[in-house]
Amino acid sequence: MDIEDYDTKIKSLLEDPEYQPMTMVPTTYAEKTTKTKIKNSPIDEETQLQVIPREKSSRCPKFYGLPKIHKESVPLRPIVSSIGSPLQLLARYLAKQLQPHAEEVESYVKNASHFVELLKKETVQPDHLLVNFDVVSLFTNVPVDETLEIIRRKYKPPDHIIDLTKHCLKNTYFIYKDQLMGSPLSAKTKRYQKSGPHYSKADSPRETSVRRSNLRNQRQKKKQKTSRQSLLTIGKRDHGQNKQNPEETQD
Repeated sequence: MDIEDYDTKIKSLLEDPEYQPMTMVPTTYAEKTTKTKIKNSPIDEETQLQVIPREKSSRCPKFYGLPKIHKESVPLRPIVSSIGSPLQLLARYLAKQLQPHAEEVESYVKNASHFVELLKKETVQPDHLLVNFDVVSLFTNVPVDETLEIIRRKYKPPDHIIDLTKHCLKNTYFIYKDQLMGSPLSAKTKRYQKSGPHYSKADSPRETSVRRSNLRNQRQKKKQKTSRQSLLTIGKRDHGQNKQNPEETQD
């Protein structure tokens, strides 16, 4: 698969009506609202410190695709890398809270190895027919509100777990190249976004490189300034000592 073919398939995935273009990166908004929700929850203080995003240090989630080489025409599996995003730490915490409930479901399958073990326990009769279903765009088609209501009724997790999970699921956004996309709800958050030098527009690779270069230059200038001040201080101190003890400098 060449770059042009890959790019065409990615753009085809982004034509899904579940994604909407956004004009501003809502990272700052996501950081602030996530912090507020966590602070207002009954989560213990130590855990809060572990899951609250650091303001102005989060990155925009990145979108890419993994080729499904076992399928005809090699479609792409859409992946959103949320490492370093405002919701990553909170989502990881919530996944641990909800995982035990997922394992209680009769149809739960952890992975391919687990599926094989389950099949070993089954007896397949001659008149049985094995069928598999390929669900298209599974995760974007899951009804969030209905699913959370089912979880609430069946497993009765604490209300704040449901509330925070809903916050994570309904504030998804990502960038592919210079194209910023999000869920229909996330698209509304652009009006809350304050423009600024760091989050005024999407972080392209070039912009990221330039920003890092500027930061390095600033650090270098600060280090040089500190060195000059230290040398000046030492010089003044030595001059003062020589002035007080002129005999010590004579042979």
